[in-house]
Amino acid sequence: MALNYAGTTLMALFVPGFLLFISAKTSVILGSILSVLMAASYIYPTPISIYLFSFISGVGGAFIWVGQGAIVISNSDNKTIDRNTSVFWLLYQLSQFGGTLYVFFAWQGKENVDSHERIVLFLLLCCIGACGVLTLFFIKTIQGQSVDEVDTASLSTSEKLKHLSQGVKESFQFWFSYHFGMLFLITAYIGFELAFFQTIYPTAVANTKQLGTDSDRLTGLIVVFIGIGEVLGSFSTGIASKSKAISRGPIAAFGLIIEGPCHEKTAVRRQKRLSNSLTRAGKVTYK
Repeated sequence: MALNYAGTTLMALFVPGFLLFISAKTSVILGSILSVLMAASYIYPTPISIYLFSFISGVGGAFIWVGQGAIVISNSDNKTIDRNTSVFWLLYQLSQFGGTLYVFFAWQGKENVDSHERIVLFLLLCCIGACGVLTLFFIKTIQGQSVDEVDTASLSTSEKLKHLSQGVKESFQFWFSYHFGMLFLITAYIGFELAFFQTIYPTAVANTKQLGTDSDRLTGLIVVFIGIGEVLGSFSTGIASKSKAISRGPIAAFGLIIEGPCHEKTAVRRQKRLSNSLTRAGKVTYK
């Protein structure tokens, strides 16, 4: 996960400049292909392939997020931007249900997940991902629009490279601005939260054999409920954005407030001792 987000962070500095050379549609397609390759690496995994493709998937994530942002903006105006971003986020979160529900039901009663189960799961994910990549070719392309409102068709290669280097320079300068300092606090919190709920917490639950010998499958259920919460949040945000009396600030603050009790319940209910699912030795895995 750390390598994945490292790839996204590094490439996010350069991808806006790359959109001078490629379209936002091409950017999303390229990023999606890299994400599918990461899923394919788990069919016959090795330590090197897992670490390598985790980073590569992060690079692809930067192409996806920057590209889709440009597509959403080019197909929106001031009245529809909040609605469209909420709809996009809603559709994105719906993707969490397929594979995770499969894990929950297919791994029921299985104390150990063998290679056959792993191969079936990731072949299924690769097929679904490949179908998703194909649908991206039908994205509507609007000519004459780019993320920085530059007429890229009239620029030479040297001018595009100049814009690319200038964009990277401005990104570094933005790090030291007041606005970024304010954003850093909330984005840092989100980063820690994602690291916990996407990696640490599911792993801890999977290794809590007091929940059953097949507790590995509960990782899928955790992601399902996280997805339900995010879908409801996206739907509610889309509705609230239509009201002139509610701004984005109170909506974000409300989300932070309701997360407090969730963290408290998670901390209270965690087990002090967990059995290791690989060794079954019953050693302490975290305290």
